[in-house]
Amino acid sequence: MLEQLQRIADSRRNACMIEYDGLLKVIKLIRTSKIERDTHLGNVLTIDDFAEINKVVFDNQSNKEEIKIWLLNDMLKSIAEMIDEGFRYGLDDSEETKLLHDFLFYLTMVNLRFR
Repeated sequence: MLEQLQRIADSRRNACMIEYDGLLKVIKLIRTSKIERDTHLGNVLTIDDFAEINKVVFDNQSNKEEIKIWLLNDMLKSIAEMIDEGFRYGLDDSEETKLLHDFLFYLTMVNLRFR
């Protein structure tokens, strides 16, 4: 799935669309982190190394609080903005938009655990 999301981001960048950077950050986050299945909570993304996330995802340009805000709010908003941009450019019935929609729903269901 990450390869499909990477292709979407690359395609949008090549088409001079502007909403793809957030997806690239999410892809880097998932490649850096591990999403585990918890018997009580469902899928859990444990965040315990903010320095590594800052290095890989944010090029050492953020701090712990900014990363938390991105994880809790901006990450989801960036995917939603990509979907909205797709609607503006007539991609509302595309497989790309369906995948982004499903991915956004999945991200809303992932529990975050900060350590």
